[in-house]
Amino acid sequence: MPPHFSRRALLAGSTGLAAAPLLAWVARERLPLLTHSRGVPGAFLNSLIERLEARFAEAGRPVRVEPRVATQHRDLVRLAQGCTGDALLFAGAGWAQAWRQALPSAARPVQMSLGAELDPTHVSASTWQALELGGQWSARTLGPRAGVLVAVDQAASDLPLAFEHGLERAGGRVVRRVVALPGRAADAWAALAGGHLDVVAVLASGEQAAALWSHAPQGLATLTHAWSGGEGRSHVVHEAGSALDTLATRVVAQLQGRSLPPSLLHLTTPTGLVTSLGPADSATLANQAHLSLRNRSAFPFTGC
Repeated sequence: MPPHFSRRALLAGSTGLAAAPLLAWVARERLPLLTHSRGVPGAFLNSLIERLEARFAEAGRPVRVEPRVATQHRDLVRLAQGCTGDALLFAGAGWAQAWRQALPSAARPVQMSLGAELDPTHVSASTWQALELGGQWSARTLGPRAGVLVAVDQAASDLPLAFEHGLERAGGRVVRRVVALPGRAADAWAALAGGHLDVVAVLASGEQAAALWSHAPQGLATLTHAWSGGEGRSHVVHEAGSALDTLATRVVAQLQGRSLPPSLLHLTTPTGLVTSLGPADSATLANQAHLSLRNRSAFPFTGC
């Protein structure tokens, strides 16, 4: 006769099995992630946490990344309490400075960014390098006369500068620069007209990017970054793989005292052809001290 299990016994057994991984998850080392609600979408933050935890687990240091999200600057002192070791910091320049001032002296913050500014103190993805090498490629391939169309949310970043620097390395130059105001996408494109441009670098994100692409004229070559959309209608520069994976892998290496892994860059044409741009280390803008003194934005995708 087969053994009989009561409903209570089955529930107790299944609860016990489910509880084991739950307890293991709760017991993991907690690693604070300090950020703020302004400009950091919840979906993005969740993706970042997922990538970080996965890369730490692969490196043999299982952690539970604990987001501490400030909505106002007065939240920082309360949220910074208890940070006495490693901590991750993802915030724009103004918020990052305020977090550092609020942290106890025993905290060891590592500032992360997606690489939109030239700051060697950040552990970042290779965004500005991709724009520089993309500018170099576009001058050689599409032509030397370029325009730059930048949404307000990207205007304070170093990305336009990176594109221009790469363009100039290959003998090109920017002849038109336009900042696109929200709700004025058609006017922004009109301001570029008549410049006999070979290519326009389009830098935006989110809703502003969608609005710019909806008004983009036919027949004008454009170059952009993966943040800005444009797949299928623009030349798009990418890190090899996900920028979040690149960032998470580099953060783990930094905290383990290892050298940061190299990043390879490539470009996708409107027809889907993939072209290698080479390693991010071949970009040179960070070595130009007079170009690295830039205004910073508190918006995290432009100021970090």
